[in-house]
Amino acid sequence: MNKKKLIKIITFGVFFFLILLYKTFPYDLIKDNLSRKINLAIQKEKIPLVVKIGDIKPYWVTGLELNDVEVKNILDDSPPFILNNVIVKLSVLPFIIGRISIDLKALQTGGTLYTSASISLIDALSGIVTLKYLDVFLTNFPLNTIFSQFLSVIKSSNKTEFAVLTPVISKTTMGGNLNGKIKFRENYANIRLTLDKAYLNIQNETLNIPKQDFSKAAVNIKWDSKRFYLDKEIELKTQNVSINVGGFWETFPDPTKPTQISLDLKINLSGVIEKDFGFLIPQFLNCSPNILINGNMNVSLVGEANNFTCH
Repeated sequence: MNKKKLIKIITFGVFFFLILLYKTFPYDLIKDNLSRKINLAIQKEKIPLVVKIGDIKPYWVTGLELNDVEVKNILDDSPPFILNNVIVKLSVLPFIIGRISIDLKALQTGGTLYTSASISLIDALSGIVTLKYLDVFLTNFPLNTIFSQFLSVIKSSNKTEFAVLTPVISKTTMGGNLNGKIKFRENYANIRLTLDKAYLNIQNETLNIPKQDFSKAAVNIKWDSKRFYLDKEIELKTQNVSINVGGFWETFPDPTKPTQISLDLKINLSGVIEKDFGFLIPQFLNCSPNILINGNMNVSLVGEANNFTCH
């Protein structure tokens, strides 16, 4: 038998073995074990959520594809959060330089989330997660059911620190579609997000906010490892509220150091919101009660984050 024929037979044998492995591998067993481990970790944290994975299969050589991933609050009848399709890929090449790179793509009805991240391999083996980079891209990613599940978890929690919030949360609905990108590196970061078709409604006796439909909800933040810079494009606008923020917020690795802030804040309130919250907001921001005039407030917050002045 000549060498070429032998190579062909070996190649065919390996190819046939891979196909056989692909077809006969117990993916259902992996799915069940993965679901069980995720749910055990959630139960350990006493979070009333359960995760179900509809189907799992390989994605090329170093990836997994999960279909119909469902997250449900077992103590609440709110609709579950469903990801129609999740693809997780592990990049092999970065192992050479001591990193683990993971790509994740999640599809929800009407929207997409794509994430690419890298962590230090040495730190990961030591049980420490050190993020080297993170990229997140969102396109019309619906947040309605995510907010619903988040609020229902707090509502059904027995933790005393949530007791004051429970009456408000039980009457709160909120949602929207998230677009934009997040880029993080070890010494800088950019966050640019917009929330489309967003709304907020709180029907509570002590904290009543009639449904607010956001005509604009935008965030633009940059970080240079020392400060968060808030672009003046940061804006929230509804039929009764308009908020615009700009300035900076210092960040230090040492939490004992005082954090300095310098923020320019413009607020405009009208209607029921002005009537019910016009006197609370200046107090909350450590400002003079009469600084809000005809629903308008234009102030600067300067100083340490826990002891700033308003002028």
